[in-house]
Amino acid sequence: MNRETSRSDSFLARRFSDPLVRYIVLNWLIGMATGVVGALIVLALNPLGFRTLLWSSPDRYIALALLFGGFIVTFGGVVCAAAVMNLARDDDDDDRGGGPGLLARLLPPPPPALRLARATVRR
Repeated sequence: MNRETSRSDSFLARRFSDPLVRYIVLNWLIGMATGVVGALIVLALNPLGFRTLLWSSPDRYIALALLFGGFIVTFGGVVCAAAVMNLARDDDDDDRGGGPGLLARLLPPPPPALRLARATVRR
């Protein structure tokens, strides 16, 4: 039994030694904590009598579990996804993608007064 415990400990130690896994788990936990705080704020502010309705229900514990579970999963996923999307990469120096060139082609040209103002600011 001691040998199985050491295997599982080494498995967890190997998994959390990877900085990317630690980054994702940490951000997921931050999002989960934000979800709990958000659900508590909803209960504290009592919008449209939500807390009153919740406490008068015979299934209040199921409703609380659904409320907190929904907030935890939603905020945890959003914070984790935002953190992953904001990771810096080494190859971010290429000029692929839309950028200002695509935007300049899609928008109409600025009026002459704005062009003159931009020209004087750049000097």
